[in-house]
Amino acid sequence: MQKKSLRARQLSLAQGETRVLLDENIPRELLKVFKKRGLGARTVQAAGWSGIKNGDLAQKVLAENFVLVTRDKDFSFLWKKHRIKVVYMGVEPSTLQYLRPELENCLDKWQYDIDKPFLIMIQRGIVRN
Repeated sequence: MQKKSLRARQLSLAQGETRVLLDENIPRELLKVFKKRGLGARTVQAAGWSGIKNGDLAQKVLAENFVLVTRDKDFSFLWKKHRIKVVYMGVEPSTLQYLRPELENCLDKWQYDIDKPFLIMIQRGIVRN
């Protein structure tokens, strides 16, 4: 099996290979941002995982190979322990009007290796890992 180059793994985000899971604290309307880019995306509720503890959710995210999009600060620590992929939305105020453009900006400039665990922190005007 041939290993993908770093750029190929980065580009897989744009080619729909990546699966995204929106946590309960993320507006469902953000699903459209991912689907517009051809990415598989669903909510925690649609997956049937509403109300489960963060550690259990992290295990499911790992097992299902999701990128978790969340506003839960616990995942800024749990990502490393569970070796998962997390996009933390620290944008305030946390309304769709402010979250959508920041998320779109992050996706448009995506340079992260999708095959490895990561934490991306998005704040107004700032994306850092």
